[in-house]
Amino acid sequence: MTDHGIESLKNHQYISLATFRRNGEAVKTPLWFEIENGIIYAYTEAGSGKTKRIRNNPNVEIAPCTMKGAIIGEVLHAHAVVGGPEMASMVHGILKKKYTWKMWVVSTMGAIPAALRLRKPKGDEFLKITLVAPQPS
Repeated sequence: MTDHGIESLKNHQYISLATFRRNGEAVKTPLWFEIENGIIYAYTEAGSGKTKRIRNNPNVEIAPCTMKGAIIGEVLHAHAVVGGPEMASMVHGILKKKYTWKMWVVSTMGAIPAALRLRKPKGDEFLKITLVAPQPS
């Protein structure tokens, strides 16, 4: 697949990640992301529904979107893999370059409930997303 699809995402802050339930129903979530060497990286809370769905079915759809998830561009077919702690440093590093102070705010706000013992910290899981050619219907 060409980088045309990747290029269409570069100037956006969010992607909508559509993962699929076992019954085929799509569940869309807006995510921060960054592109490094033609691969899209993102992170999410460990044990989230999206990571469970990706482990069951790695076929996903992504599209540029608003902070609230409204699609604002072409939907692209992709394959997602959930990575663990070995990806943490690299993914956090590239996201910090793009989102700078916003990453600090989100990290700090996420740590407050754990510090107050309102919930156990779950940690992060990392997504590695590669574009694929759409399958003919």
